[in-house]
Amino acid sequence: MLKNCFIKYSFLLAFCFIAFKTKAQLTDGGSQVLILALGDRIDLTTLSGSNPTFSFAGISDYTNGINAQNASSFQVRSNRPWNLTVKAGAASFSGPAGTTMPSNVLQVRKNGSASYLTLSTVDQNLVTNGTQGASNIVNIDYNANPGFSYNGGAYSLVVIFTATQQ
Repeated sequence: MLKNCFIKYSFLLAFCFIAFKTKAQLTDGGSQVLILALGDRIDLTTLSGSNPTFSFAGISDYTNGINAQNASSFQVRSNRPWNLTVKAGAASFSGPAGTTMPSNVLQVRKNGSASYLTLSTVDQNLVTNGTQGASNIVNIDYNANPGFSYNGGAYSLVVIFTATQQ
């Protein structure tokens, strides 16, 4: 009887071990493809100098004009290379009592550039092939030289900066 009992328990123990071992080895898996749908994006933000004002206070200002270094600054953020252009929003400044002054009395350049661009209503390149990324700062210099041909008063002109991806 002891022998039968040992055989029964051995068989039962072996069955439990096989069942446990088989269950522990069961696995399943799967995979998936994850897609990031990225769009082309560009952003132009004014950091400083949103409405620069140039005061012609003395005769030397009228004779030589006013050169304003770093009068405005912009940040361009883009996930592709980009260009930055500038143009006048109108052919002339608006002045007091309906007077005008041509936009070409104002010149613009990227700080550090060798020469100024004379402002007109046609887009002109300030930066070409700008670097993609989030830390592109563009500082702008202005040179205003209306001379003695215009009456005193405040003259205003919208200057348009446009960042475009290549």
